[in-house]
Order: sequence, then C-alpha cells, then structure tokens
Amino acid sequence: MYTLLNIDNIECQYRGLSVVRNLSFEVNRGSIVGLLGPSGCGKTTVLRAIAGFEPLLSGQIQLRGITASKPGFTLAPEKRKLGMVFQDYALFPHLNLADNICFGLRKLTAQQKQQTAGQLLELVGMDGMEHRYAHELSGGQQQRIALARALAPEPEIILMDEPFSNLDIELRERLSVDVRNILKERGITGIIVTHDQHEAFAIADTIGVMEHGRILQWDTPYNLYHEPAERFVADFIGQGSFLRATVLSASSLETELGIINSEHTLLWPKGTQVDVLIRPDDIIHDPNGSIPAIISQKAFKGAEILYTLQLATGSTLLSLFPSHHNHEIGEQVCVNIEADHVVAFPAK
Repeated sequence: MYTLLNIDNIECQYRGLSVVRNLSFEVNRGSIVGLLGPSGCGKTTVLRAIAGFEPLLSGQIQLRGITASKPGFTLAPEKRKLGMVFQDYALFPHLNLADNICFGLRKLTAQQKQQTAGQLLELVGMDGMEHRYAHELSGGQQQRIALARALAPEPEIILMDEPFSNLDIELRERLSVDVRNILKERGITGIIVTHDQHEAFAIADTIGVMEHGRILQWDTPYNLYHEPAERFVADFIGQGSFLRATVLSASSLETELGIINSEHTLLWPKGTQVDVLIRPDDIIHDPNGSIPAIISQKAFKGAEILYTLQLATGSTLLSLFPSHHNHEIGEQVCVNIEADHVVAFPAK
C-alpha cells in the first residue's frame, strides 16, 4: 500500500514544554486512523503539526514522499492539500449551505460551484437543502455540512479534531459510521483526534493510544480491547477490573475466581504476582455458576444491563447480563468466568 503520510520521530513544544516527543507512525492512502487519548496527551498538537499549524523541534513530516515539516521549515497549510473538520463546525452564518460548502473554491464558475454543492449535499444526505442557513440545522446536520465543505477542494487527507464531541451519544456514533462510509466511498484518507473510544472504534481502521505525548500502542480496535500492550491502554480502553493472580505455569494463573488458562504464553516465572484484567464480557451470568456475587450497582444499557458485582473477598467485577435478567441491587447472583483473552500486568 502507498504511504501517504509519514510522521518520523517528531517533537513539538508548547510554551517551552515538550508536549509531543519521539512520535512516529505512517498512514496509507485510503485508510482511516485515530489518535485516542485523554485531554492534554498531545493528540491535537500532532494534528496541528500535520496541518502545518505547529512547527517541529525535531523529526520530520512527509506528505506524498515530500518533506512538509522539519526543524526550521514548515510548508504552508494551504499547500498541503488537506481538509479539516473542527469541533465547532465553523460555518458562516450569513452564507447559505451551498456557499458555505464552496467557500474558497475561487477557480470554479458559478455553475461548477452549484454542481459541486449539489453533489456533496447528496453525499452527506442533505440534498435539496442548498438554500438553507446554518441556524436552521441541527448539530448533526451542521457537522455534515462542515464535512462537505472540507471535501469540496478534493483533499487527499481529511483531518478531524474532536468532530462529534458537541453531539449527543447516539448521534455521535451514527455520524461516525456515516463519515467513515463517506470517506471509504471516495477513497479519502482520514485522521481523527478524539478522547472517545467508541467514536474512534466506529470510524478508524487503526488507532494510536496516546499518553504524555507518546503513542503507547498502534493497533486495531479489536487488539486494543483484547490485547492491550500496556496497563494504561487496558485501563483507558473499554471497562474492566483487575484481580490479583499468581502465575502457576506458562499457561495458567490462579485467582480468587479459580484457575484461568491462557492461550498466550505467560512470560513470568512460577509464583509471580500479577494483576489480570477481567472484562465485563468475561463474566457470564449462570444461575448454576460457581462464583456467587452481590449486585452493588447496575446500569441499564438497553439490550444489556451492566452490573457491578462484589465478591465475598471484597473485590469487584463488571458483567453484562441480557436485559431481561433484571436483578435488584443487593441481590445475590451466580456467574462463571470465560476469559478467552488473558491480559495480565506486573502487580501494583
């Protein structure tokens, strides 16, 4: 596959402090990648460096095999053939939707602009609305127009900075899928910055989890959830609980839930104390199960209910039950453990 963007060991500073350092990754043409992490981890700074808004202290950024940024040189943003979608939409209130979409396309005739606006409105599911104004739209519709405007100059890469954070959860997830489909349909490369893992999972092929200006793991959503490489990634991605365990062999651990067998070889010597990650989908409701627990909290999720379970030892677990298994707080239930992916880290 053709590498469209290459980030090579870059460092960026903010007010004299290094906020991004020793950061490298590649983006292939047509792929969608995400930079995921908590506020202040440096992900937006990386996006701004790719766009040409932030200089580099070291390393380089290459676009299409040509150096776009290096210490002492930053190619102007307008020369990078990038589109940007921001958190606040940034639509012009005095322009209708067609004019918003075609703003900046000075080389096109009026007829060409009209045709471009019509095509992009159809693409984002808002055909026939070219004469409306931003204040007449919902938040989700405004974000669709912001995407259409970013697509209008036919960029090779779309940069998205927390694009759905102002929307409600259901709309955010639906729009993430829609944007992914639009970019895939047109073969446009996408880079999204977000703190929302559900958003990142819905839109990105590959995700880099960031902390303190570094990428801790660059992987598929599936592997980030089931095979986190570091404890921070395991904590940040998904939900779960850590239980203390003792290594029995290269393929088994002893916990208060019993012996757990691992598909992967455990690298610690026998007797080593580790913390094993137990996901909600590892704990299966079973009236005849061998592990009794008391329900201490519950959260209705529609098709499922997320229960917080307290064991006799005081440890807590999370478990997803089908929603027709509606138990009350304080009630005792029985569960079994079915952990196909054993993830463990040195004991804290």
